[in-house]
Amino acid sequence: MVVAYALLGQADLHDESIRLVRNADDLWAPESLRAELVNVLWLWVRHRGVEPADAREALRDVDSMLTGFVPIADLWEAALELALSRDHSPYDTLFVALAMARATKLVTADEKLLRRFPEWTRPLRS
Repeated sequence: MVVAYALLGQADLHDESIRLVRNADDLWAPESLRAELVNVLWLWVRHRGVEPADAREALRDVDSMLTGFVPIADLWEAALELALSRDHSPYDTLFVALAMARATKLVTADEKLLRRFPEWTRPLRS
């Protein structure tokens, strides 16, 4: 969601998201982010008044924001183990598995994710 907030500015977390994106040396995401972003953009067009043209532009911009995407096949075993061991959605644990693989922290505004994986996450807002 941090990427969506940075791209569209539709949430109160836009400024923090933009700052994070601009100051990061590199940004990686699981390939699943593409599907999640399409879903978020669709929802925001339907319910938050985002213009379809802006949603389409956001899709074009995401590749320039990120250093790259990691194939899900590289993360899915670890993501499943994390999901099972901490009872958390595998959609999110793919991102945690990526943070673990890169020996870094996942930046998130998701309070539940922060509580479940404190050693691999840090809050978007400090």
